[in-house]
Amino acid sequence: MSDLRTAETLTIPPLPVLFQARLHPRADWIDQRTIDWMLSHRLIEPGREETFVRQMHMGRLAAWSCPEAETDHALLLACVLAWMVLLDDRLVDPVADKDEMRELAERWMSFDIIVHDPQAATVHNTPMERALRELCRRIRPSATLDQWSRIQEAILRTLIGYSAKAGHKSDSYRPSLAQFRLIRYYTSGLLIFPPLLEIFCATELTPDVALDADIHALNTMSAAIVTTVHEIATCPHDVRRGIRNLPVLLAEEHACSIQDGLHLAATELGELTAQFNDRCKKVEARNLPGSAAYIKALQHLIAGHPSWTEETKRYTPGS
Repeated sequence: MSDLRTAETLTIPPLPVLFQARLHPRADWIDQRTIDWMLSHRLIEPGREETFVRQMHMGRLAAWSCPEAETDHALLLACVLAWMVLLDDRLVDPVADKDEMRELAERWMSFDIIVHDPQAATVHNTPMERALRELCRRIRPSATLDQWSRIQEAILRTLIGYSAKAGHKSDSYRPSLAQFRLIRYYTSGLLIFPPLLEIFCATELTPDVALDADIHALNTMSAAIVTTVHEIATCPHDVRRGIRNLPVLLAEEHACSIQDGLHLAATELGELTAQFNDRCKKVEARNLPGSAAYIKALQHLIAGHPSWTEETKRYTPGS
């Protein structure tokens, strides 16, 4: 149930300045071209829908996340991010509301077919499927075999996460804090970032380095930092809509107010940031090939998200 009164009283606590945020010099161009791409694939319709999506600034999210990428690469990342957001908004939530998990499974099989063979036929050939085909065709030539395999795996894991999210929502099941953290990680859209950062930021890691335990830890921590920042920044919006996000679940776990839950989440963020910095130092000491540039790319990703949450209108009242 929504809680408008509580939402209006919530105050976002001060958050640690993680890293210096930078914006891609062609951010506005990337933002507009992302809208053009969505319109061209009929992922959105002109008019009211376009106006709302335009205020989300998905192109600028990519521009904040990869400020040093080539412009075409930053645009391609923006299109991937837009597709991921629509995956949640247009498929997962409506299907869960209708309790049609069978439909979701069929859509996932079509997506899996496409990421393994963009030329293969699928049953529905929806706009989402056609857009994914194009994304695969554009990314694949720039990826090594190992990077492409990791992208395929990341998409599959993301779909598994959305299945869990839809299943919980469909059954009106309230996930525990531990379950929520896992689902949030899998549905954050961040699982696909490691190989994409390598491709778009020109920092290829060898398969051995990409699978290294310390690199994996950095990937997991950076995702946790970004999602925690997001959960804190969007808490008033979620409470307004009756969504149980991280601060709400922390408040329930510790039998305290949601405002106190926000402060607990901010404390977690500080701890995650310290752990990430410590692990960065460990990786730097090991001098793994390509790791210095990769760490820099992760830092840009982490720094950019708070800046985007201040710009986007996706989480303002009435959205």
